[in-house]
Amino acid sequence: MRIRSDYLPRQARAEDIAILADVYDRSGVPLAPLPLVEAASTPPFSAGGCLILTGRSFAESLKMLDEVRSAKVGVPLLLGGSANPENVAQALESADGVIVSTALKPVSEWSHSGLASDWDADRCMALMMR
Repeated sequence: MRIRSDYLPRQARAEDIAILADVYDRSGVPLAPLPLVEAASTPPFSAGGCLILTGRSFAESLKMLDEVRSAKVGVPLLLGGSANPENVAQALESADGVIVSTALKPVSEWSHSGLASDWDADRCMALMMR
């Protein structure tokens, strides 16, 4: 399927829908990689409601956020992974928001049991208190 770069939610009369575009997620490898800022500045990424940036580590994610922010792509930037109660304040110094899931589970790993487990109330509260 080919994505038209001029196809935005407003052309579909869907102003209440935001596109959260994940640029170079850590769980995949792009078929035709571009430098990060170039990829983030290219539709459909630059046309979205916000960009999600996820490095292979927390430090790499922060570096990606800083690099894309300095390019002034004009959309909010979200940290896509590795945020936890210990580092969420630091994450929010660079990101406009964070996406958190596995850090809130009793089994914080990418495994069947980790992904299938429910969120832990104490972990959720610890994150919110930061």
